[in-house]
Amino acid sequence: MMTCQKCSKDVPESAAVCPYCGTRVEKKADDQTGPVRKPDPEPPKISEPAPSRSGSKILFIIAGIALLAIIVVLVGHFAFNWQLGKKGAFPGVSQVGANAETNAKFENMQEMANNIDKLEQDMQQRGQEMARLQAEYQARGGTLKVGGIALTEDERKLLADLMKNEKSGYQDLLREILSKDKEIWDTKARLSSLEEQLPRPHVVKAGERHRDIAIHFLTEVQKLSRKQAEDLVDRINLLDPLLPGFKVWNFYINGAFGTYITQGTAPISPNEAEREKIQTIVDERNTAFAERDNLKTQVTDLEGQKTQLNEQITGLTQEKESLATNVEELKGVQANLESDVNSLYFRAGLKDDLEKSGIIKDPFLGKVRLENFKSEDFTGKIDLRSQTSIVMQAANFGMKKIKKAVILPSIFKEKIDYKITISADGQEATIEILNPDKFLFQKIVIALE
Repeated sequence: MMTCQKCSKDVPESAAVCPYCGTRVEKKADDQTGPVRKPDPEPPKISEPAPSRSGSKILFIIAGIALLAIIVVLVGHFAFNWQLGKKGAFPGVSQVGANAETNAKFENMQEMANNIDKLEQDMQQRGQEMARLQAEYQARGGTLKVGGIALTEDERKLLADLMKNEKSGYQDLLREILSKDKEIWDTKARLSSLEEQLPRPHVVKAGERHRDIAIHFLTEVQKLSRKQAEDLVDRINLLDPLLPGFKVWNFYINGAFGTYITQGTAPISPNEAEREKIQTIVDERNTAFAERDNLKTQVTDLEGQKTQLNEQITGLTQEKESLATNVEELKGVQANLESDVNSLYFRAGLKDDLEKSGIIKDPFLGKVRLENFKSEDFTGKIDLRSQTSIVMQAANFGMKKIKKAVILPSIFKEKIDYKITISADGQEATIEILNPDKFLFQKIVIALE
């Protein structure tokens, strides 16, 4: 281990800058034989140009490396776990046969990642302050157009010259802009120094996925088999979706693989992207809940409507059945009425019996006539639409034979409206209706002798 000359903390032999304060470490002459860290070659199909030393922006790291190290020592085994944090931590580390040296290297990388995260936050804050100062400068009538987080060499020289002009009314503001610019460039220098210690990152393009990038690195750069690569990648935390411009930093040391993501040139940080993804899921869930509740309400309403419709259907069915019954009844009434108006009602009997009952009267002088009768006295009926004759059997009236038949009232004329035929043996008398229309809905008495 070496000692940082600025903060006096122990620094790994392989570090070029102090992971705690970012100061470049000057190695002694006898320390120069140690291994020199070289950037890993870029994967062939997804290669990106090396990050700019002056413009590279790395926002805080959302994914961290959780390293489970099984270190075989003479006295036993123990586990080492990396904890996932919000700032500067790897999303995870998967390892096979890692040892203390490997763990120390990953510790160094994590310390550098933490410092990159802090420096990036400083860059963001100073950039916002610089934008505010530049806006104020322009608002106060500054003639020199400046823009961007850091000034160019020409802009810096012109601002310095303006400060020397005694007539300038905003020397303090210019001095503050130049001071803030120096802070930004100092932070950039420290950030570049830390980035030089790490392998070159992969800059994400649209549609790329974290898992594919990691497997490509392990199979194409580190030459691992597909199964070995998938076994390592499936043990770690991955971030998806990736935004174009994110930087993916991949490491493979002595069987251990680590990966983490920084903002790069993307418009938002990985943490913000993750929060947006979570918020999108929450919003979609809330929308689904709202739709579910709305559908439940609709279902309840529809069930109520269904119940009402069923009740209406039941009522209508009962009404229909009642109407059908009424129709049948009305049809029967109609048929009876039609039969009534098209029928002839009659009362047939012995003349003496009819006279005794007061229905007819046979005066000593005069013709037989109807005297006193009621509708219920007419027990016989024929429908003239289908029948135009009345047949009477002598036996039915207790007679030995029928000698004569008289039709009352006398408005009906024999041989014009009707005809009477008596059989030769007198056992049967037939009344044939010759003029049915005259007999419609009429009542007659047939007196037999």
